[in-house]
Amino acid sequence: MLYIVLTACLVSSPEECGERYIPVYADVSPMACMMGAQAEIAQWKETHAELIVSRWQCKTGETIAAAAAPRDLAARPARIGLK
Repeated sequence: MLYIVLTACLVSSPEECGERYIPVYADVSPMACMMGAQAEIAQWKETHAELIVSRWQCKTGETIAAAAAPRDLAARPARIGLK
């Protein structure tokens, strides 16, 4: 499974940053994830106005798990799906 991995910082305290994870359907290629991520991030921002996205990338669940055990992996799946 792919995830859009955001580095988001508080608007009120820009030095306080953390990663957020938006799951993407497993049958999407990494290129499709990269192409569709900006729209999904814009929608995510609508409900997270207190955060600024400083960077983002698409990663596999295996890559994320190898780095650390993220907390938010059970979030709502992204709509990116180019079947």
